[in-house]
Amino acid sequence: MNSKRKARLTIDACFTQKIIPYIEIGIGDSAEIVSKASVVFLQVNELVDIPEVLAPFQTKPLDHLGVMLHLDLVHGLARDEAALRYLAGFDRIDGIVTVHHHLVAPARRLGLLSILRLFLQDTRAIGRGVGIIEKSHPDAVELLPGSAAIEVVDRFQLLHVPLIAGGLVYNLNAVQRVLDSGCRAASTSNRDLWAFNDDQFAK
Repeated sequence: MNSKRKARLTIDACFTQKIIPYIEIGIGDSAEIVSKASVVFLQVNELVDIPEVLAPFQTKPLDHLGVMLHLDLVHGLARDEAALRYLAGFDRIDGIVTVHHHLVAPARRLGLLSILRLFLQDTRAIGRGVGIIEKSHPDAVELLPGSAAIEVVDRFQLLHVPLIAGGLVYNLNAVQRVLDSGCRAASTSNRDLWAFNDDQFAK
């Protein structure tokens, strides 16, 4: 861990490529493909696993990537400011992905970006989500599932926060529909799609 954080990554730098790899079980043999992205969403199972999972992002070809840790899924890590202070000590963690909007402000104070996840179960969830964004001011919002996001993205665009769609993004047609709806990027765990960064979806 590093006691002094590097210069803060900007949220716009995270979206120079349009497909965000959601990495659930490590890089494996996908380093070259993942390296085409501009940011990754990283899932870690247990607190003790964080250094090992971050290790591939310390060196080429992955050392340029923004790394957003899915805080909610780390067993052994609380959902509080103390947890954020711990994560901020890792130089290769640029931000968090979370459903907990109360973590947005402390994350900002600690130099971490925040991606707030919203699940679009029904119309009431949309209204609540808009209110949460207005109150917490996250750096970006991930709308889930992607199939619902593309239908209601216009409800969120007046908030002037970058929007991502994730969940059920299985093919290139789904990615294109997400981008056409006004979202800045699509997140997906489908490794077959990661290879298409730096291709028709770039810029």
